[in-house]
Amino acid sequence: MTREFYFLADRSIDRDTFNSVLKSQGIDADVTFQTEKFGILEIDYSLMLPLEASLKIFKDRFNLNVTCITACNGNNEYVRRCLKEALFSFPGEVVFLSDMILREMSFGDPTPLKFLSTIFSKLDADALLTVKAYLDSGLDACLAAKKLYMHRNTFNYRLKKIEELTSLDIKDYHMALLFHLFLKLFKGS
Repeated sequence: MTREFYFLADRSIDRDTFNSVLKSQGIDADVTFQTEKFGILEIDYSLMLPLEASLKIFKDRFNLNVTCITACNGNNEYVRRCLKEALFSFPGEVVFLSDMILREMSFGDPTPLKFLSTIFSKLDADALLTVKAYLDSGLDACLAAKKLYMHRNTFNYRLKKIEELTSLDIKDYHMALLFHLFLKLFKGS
């Protein structure tokens, strides 16, 4: 499954060097530089370990800290803020938005609440019920469909619609954690 990883460096990155380091780790990525320090990688999710190895190469060979974050929308101001914080707190690592949200909330920062409410504001009561059943079933779609007394295909269709509305793949643990946080914080379930 292809996923977008947003990257940020502590100083300018040479594009050719960036691409050659990725290729040396077996990553053939679509790379879009939005600035000389910030950009987007589109790679298969299974390439996270080679991506982490690439970040270590940037640090060891080029004394360049590069951090990546996987999130639903890197153009969002909040996600960019999290990426900047991740570069400071976790230089040379791949981090998940859910990890950054938990970190900020543990320090009492309410900013993630607004971000979460914006993402999930598009979901109606049926969609939230579907999400809750899926999470309560341990991400088992068959069991969740049974709990809701619906056909498995109908349930999968609902999950696909939820993914389209939120840009989050609920089948991924880290993305499911965002749904879980939202339900616990806003719906008290």
